[in-house]
Amino acid sequence: MARHHVLKSATERTAYREIKIVAVRSGSLRVLVDNYETLAHTGDITVLPAETVFHVVPVPQASITCIYLDPEYALDLVYWQYRGRLSHRAEAHVFAERLYGDMRIIVRLGKRALRTFGGGEARRVRFGG
Repeated sequence: MARHHVLKSATERTAYREIKIVAVRSGSLRVLVDNYETLAHTGDITVLPAETVFHVVPVPQASITCIYLDPEYALDLVYWQYRGRLSHRAEAHVFAERLYGDMRIIVRLGKRALRTFGGGEARRVRFGG
């Protein structure tokens, strides 16, 4: 499921059952998780794991698109992508934890790439301690 929002004020602290992928279409956004925050700008994509309590603050306004991904479907994707290393789907959960752990990922596509969905440089950012 995907939704488009224009944020003009801070959101409430919340957590979703799904993995939340946030694409910043315009403006900037402060993403706060626990005692950590990061700034996402136009062209950035932030990935938040399921059950992560967070809230966002637009700076001063942001247009975003949110995509919600079922965690079980994500595990299926990990299993099929790494099936050469995994003997059973149940191993995908442990393998995904090793790969991603409690990392939140920010992909810096930039304004130009966001329009064309071209390449981008991914970097992992650890939220919290």
